[in-house]
Amino acid sequence: MSDTFHALLSRRCCDVPENLGKGNVQRARWRLFVVLPNSAQFPQFEWPVSRRNVIPTPDERVRALASLGYRLAPDAEWTWTEDETPGYHGHPSAVSLLGGTSVVPASGGE
Repeated sequence: MSDTFHALLSRRCCDVPENLGKGNVQRARWRLFVVLPNSAQFPQFEWPVSRRNVIPTPDERVRALASLGYRLAPDAEWTWTEDETPGYHGHPSAVSLLGGTSVVPASGGE
């Protein structure tokens, strides 16, 4: 059995990394990334800014995962939770959705 990892889907609230000042909320975008243990960088896919108000469909998420070299784990389902965007970006906080699921490397066997 392949190693199982966690993939997260979130919408960036703006275009500014933490603690760098006021962010432009018009540049918000959806991103999907795979959390890898003991790694400072994660494989990541970002949808265009023009899609910022459209949650990626399940098929779009599967294609994004495949582009990163992963696929849904057997019997995996997406779970959703609400979060509040941080106030340190200099724009009003808002409620955002966070999605998560289990994934395995695309090349791994079952």
